[in-house]
Amino acid sequence: QYIDVSTEDPEPHNADPNGSPLFVNGILGPTAEGAVQMTAATGWARAGTWDPSQFTDAVTLSAWVKWDGTPTTTGIVGKRDSYTAQRWTLAVRDNGTVRFYNPSDLDVWPDDVLPVNEWVFVVATYDGTEGRVYLNGELKGVDTGSLTSTVDAMIMVGALEDDTTPGPLAGVLDDVKIYNYARTSHQIAAECYDVSGYKPCAIWPLSPFDFNLDCMVDLQDLALFAAEWLTCGRYPNCDL
Repeated sequence: QYIDVSTEDPEPHNADPNGSPLFVNGILGPTAEGAVQMTAATGWARAGTWDPSQFTDAVTLSAWVKWDGTPTTTGIVGKRDSYTAQRWTLAVRDNGTVRFYNPSDLDVWPDDVLPVNEWVFVVATYDGTEGRVYLNGELKGVDTGSLTSTVDAMIMVGALEDDTTPGPLAGVLDDVKIYNYARTSHQIAAECYDVSGYKPCAIWPLSPFDFNLDCMVDLQDLALFAAEWLTCGRYPNCDL
């Protein structure tokens, strides 16, 4: 029921859902290919042990997530059998924050808390050196690190790990994508806009002159700059 619709790889990577998935309205509304309500018994899936990063040492994971507010650590998508046997994990922590990590030295964990019962575009990228997490098309966290050598772990969709207690996502999941390269900030922002109509700040930080941090250098920033014009901290005085 979870068909790999990508045509980039000649070998399809279909996922095998656990139980009988409950399909609900997705990010695009009531469609035949709707989102899935995850539960402990149904919805989450195994997608094989293939390694998207095999030839590139890079990856992008993206999904639309509607977190229900349950305070427990759950998985969005990961290549993981257990904490010590994993390539990477993209999860929602018990406090509603998103974490992209592995047991080596990769750990991107922004402070932003997901809103309850609202769709959020969650993206994690790794380019061979740097991991990033984006929420609704905007960069929220960065960390340098590496992927682990656990290349044969199971890819889990909507769950934390391939175990007797898989940690299914607390909420609804839609449009899961895995790339074997790190997508750019502009590509991620463009997809967020195309789906939701929201205009993310694709360049962050935009400029040292974006004083009010609204992703635009304009007259408001000039006014803030002018308000401090000729302010001097030299002692005993400033020679102009």
